[in-house]
Amino acid sequence: MKRRFDSRRQKDGESVQGFEMGLRTLHQDAWPHASAEQRDAQLKRCFDEGLSSPEMIQYLRLHARNNNFDETVLKARQFVDASETAKQVFVSQGCPNRSLSLIQRAAKRFNLICAH
Repeated sequence: MKRRFDSRRQKDGESVQGFEMGLRTLHQDAWPHASAEQRDAQLKRCFDEGLSSPEMIQYLRLHARNNNFDETVLKARQFVDASETAKQVFVSQGCPNRSLSLIQRAAKRFNLICAH
């Protein structure tokens, strides 16, 4: 079980929530009596190392370095939401310059939300 936990990676098409829950389940099976501090550190390490998106990994290294596991997962979910919103805006607009402007504004709002 411990080896499965340590080698767990986010699968293609797997959501952040699915990856999080998979890690929690594997951790509980491998270390049922771990302290909250141990559990948090191990989950955060494996989550950070196992994400499939290089952009998200970079974002979390910059913005969630000192956060606990739950806070890191929340920032990862916010990153996904902001990325999906930016993609929808880009696809729905016919003019690339206007789309870029909307994406930049969405990114600024996202950074403001995460800064709090």
